[in-house]
Amino acid sequence: MTRALDIAAQQSPKADGHPFTYEELSGFDVQQAERKVESFVAELRKMSPAERVRASRFTMNRWEYWVYAARFSEEAPTVNGELERIVLTLE
Repeated sequence: MTRALDIAAQQSPKADGHPFTYEELSGFDVQQAERKVESFVAELRKMSPAERVRASRFTMNRWEYWVYAARFSEEAPTVNGELERIVLTLE
């Protein structure tokens, strides 16, 4: 898990370890943004489902989490049918 996210972080224009944010993607055209999304999804596919869930809880930023939840919706943790991360922000 950590290795896959580290690879994505090394490709990032930011040095803080989080690959991308909404603001960074706003300067890209559609094809560039989609390549960034697909690059991140490719890293997620290298992980096991348990590793992706653990990463979603502890290491993913907001953008990464929403990409993960959209592409792997059947395994994204939920509480009463709502995404876990949304529930945590409501408490």
